[in-house]
Amino acid sequence: MRPIPFRLSAGALDEPLVVDQQMRGLARRLGLQYISPCDIFRNADGYLVRLGDTPDSLVAFDYGHLTVAGSVYLVSHFPTLR
Repeated sequence: MRPIPFRLSAGALDEPLVVDQQMRGLARRLGLQYISPCDIFRNADGYLVRLGDTPDSLVAFDYGHLTVAGSVYLVSHFPTLR
């Protein structure tokens, strides 16, 4: 059995990136700071899938809901607001 990869790009949906760009544009028009979850979870190797080797290290429950570990990871990567 192959282990679950740390990052995955194959099969990623385009919808999160579309919504992310829409939210970024809306925030810009309203003069708000936008923190992009896609920028935090995605890099050149794909989207982050897991943080460690145990089942509770998965970052998402399904296509649109984060696990506790995923939520903590996301918030821990928010920039410090001034």
